[in-house]
Amino acid sequence: MTNKEDAIDVEFETVKKDDVQAVSKPAPSSVKTTDTPDDGGQLAVFGKMPNKKKQSGMSLPVFTFLAAICAVAAFYLAGGRVLFDKPQPVAAPQVSQPLLEFQNISTNRLARDGSDVLTIEATIINNDKIARILPPVIVHIGDDPKTKRMFRINRGETLNPGERLMFTNSLPVGKGSSDKAELTFAE
Repeated sequence: MTNKEDAIDVEFETVKKDDVQAVSKPAPSSVKTTDTPDDGGQLAVFGKMPNKKKQSGMSLPVFTFLAAICAVAAFYLAGGRVLFDKPQPVAAPQVSQPLLEFQNISTNRLARDGSDVLTIEATIINNDKIARILPPVIVHIGDDPKTKRMFRINRGETLNPGERLMFTNSLPVGKGSSDKAELTFAE
């Protein structure tokens, strides 16, 4: 840093060999002195600062704006978008309707040729949005788990969405057994 007292007033005169006339001195009013204490260590000569190298590239406000945009974009892509999503309410798990369902199950006991036959009637409904092939039907007959009888009825029909299939099946049962029947699909 320099003080005003350290500044030396210098006058230059350019002399050309071919030309006899000397270049005139500048008027004393054109010399400026700077009152700022920090002038970068350079003196003002004839009212102009020495040429500084021009900075290439973009200005500071443009650079700052672009840096801020890049930072916000990186934050958003790295997971910041979660801050702007609407919170999803935590809902109780929905009890979904089974895709294939039995309805209108009825049983009827008949005596044939000395043995009892249980006739089962039911309706199968396709609650899915696509066509489904019916799996085998498992029939459990009886109340007591020790004497419960199981039958497998193979199906294979294709039910379109919302379609119903009524079926009837007769199964041999022993005398005195229960008429209660449970129907499920084989997995």
